[in-house]
Amino acid sequence: MAISEALECIPRRETANGDARAGFYRPVEMSYYESISEDVQSILRASAETVREVSIDEAYLSLENISWSGATTFGRSLKEEIETTVGVVASIGIAPGMTTAKLASDADKPDGLVVVEPENVRSFLGPIAVEELHGVGPVTASELREM
Repeated sequence: MAISEALECIPRRETANGDARAGFYRPVEMSYYESISEDVQSILRASAETVREVSIDEAYLSLENISWSGATTFGRSLKEEIETTVGVVASIGIAPGMTTAKLASDADKPDGLVVVEPENVRSFLGPIAVEELHGVGPVTASELREM
């Protein structure tokens, strides 16, 4: 979640003069955040042959050697290892493609595991707004809705 969005979620309280103020926000300690990210990325690299790190807190793993029947077990194991070893929770989305995996991961944050098997991709994506797809801006979203 973006910091600006998170700040909007912080409960408001009224001051003596009637102003609404947000709760306390503690700035990010980037060096600490980076060290946590490195620890998580190390676990991810040990879990899959191909890892695509796209940001400090997001990565995609290629799981050719994992069967769909073992996907949930793999995801639970990975989440448990991250939490036990690094001390943070992770949201994991497993799906046939990166876009669907990203949306699956976003569907159950901050500590979720969503597996979308190939035959369920259409029903999973159906109710999701087209704006949620990576790379779809307002103009493309409008054109897609017209289609």
